[in-house]
Amino acid sequence: MNNELVMMFEDNPSICDRFEKLFIELKIELKLKTYNQLEDFKKAIYSDENYKIIKVLIFDLAKDKAEERQQKFEIESLVNENYHKNRIPIFIHSGFIELFTNFSDKGTVFKIEKSADSMLEICNKIKLMEESGFLNIFCINGLIEGKIMEELHKAFTEQFKNNEIEEIIKSIKENSNNDLKERTIDVFERIAVRSLYQSLMSAKKICNENIKEVSVNSVEHYYRRTSKYKFWTGDIFQNKNNKEMIIILTPQCNISNNNYDELLLCKICPVSDITATTKKETLRRAIVDDVKLPFICERWRYLVKTPLFEGGKIDFTKYFTLKTETFLSNYNYVISTSEELSNDIVRKFSSYLLRSGISVTEINEAFYYIKNYLDNRE
Repeated sequence: MNNELVMMFEDNPSICDRFEKLFIELKIELKLKTYNQLEDFKKAIYSDENYKIIKVLIFDLAKDKAEERQQKFEIESLVNENYHKNRIPIFIHSGFIELFTNFSDKGTVFKIEKSADSMLEICNKIKLMEESGFLNIFCINGLIEGKIMEELHKAFTEQFKNNEIEEIIKSIKENSNNDLKERTIDVFERIAVRSLYQSLMSAKKICNENIKEVSVNSVEHYYRRTSKYKFWTGDIFQNKNNKEMIIILTPQCNISNNNYDELLLCKICPVSDITATTKKETLRRAIVDDVKLPFICERWRYLVKTPLFEGGKIDFTKYFTLKTETFLSNYNYVISTSEELSNDIVRKFSSYLLRSGISVTEINEAFYYIKNYLDNRE
């Protein structure tokens, strides 16, 4: 058993015993520590010995019968603290789960009502996260943190040559308006982040001295944007009234500079052409935007269904514009598309608008000219 922890607050000894047995039965390698006194639990969480090796927290809401009667739970503040300060899954396991209304849509907080099967449900989730390695990705001193620090060091040591740092600072100082420090920090932060991003998001890696293409999971095409912009190119929104999905196609440069009169939007239609019997090859061609498919042509762009987004197809014939105020009052944010996907969508939309054709040619008359030319050449 390793020294990584699952820490649980529970005042019922029989429940603690059941969890311990399930950990053994399911071969969960994490060490389970249980506490029945809230103060002891708090001290244990924040101790130097435990804090950096906790992988999962399990909370019972009521610490005693008095809290059950009053339906007010002191432990709620501890849940909030750990949600905002630690990057680990949190389980709320309580017979009063309906009274805990916080975090109703948060995928890292699992609210599970006590029942005959609830303990097994929690343990199965922990087992899945453990065996997949998920618990070591986001946590303190986890894989992402280590990878970011490694790449950040490279961005510092390998990004600059000769006298480049001094020249960059001089260029800022020459044109700064009493904001030298702030501007310098902004510039070098962006240099580091761009280097870091390109390294982490690179689609290729070295494998046995060969370059191997890395396939992305479809879920990587979507993310929940945390920037301060209320909307951005490639954001998907839903109409508050009719639940219709749209995507924003206004270019990034226009949004960032507030250089537009109305937002350019395009409707996303449900995909009814794909069923459980659709062949994998057909789906593959849909994902890479193959125009030969019946539901993928020059007027549509297929969006893959994932756990983050229900998917659909953008219909480039159904574009329209709205004033910002009207848009924000009638639509709710759903998800954002990755920059590479949003760029591809905008590119295809532009191609659709700029498509051109030629009048239908009478083939027999055209053939006459060709035949006549060939006859004369002979």
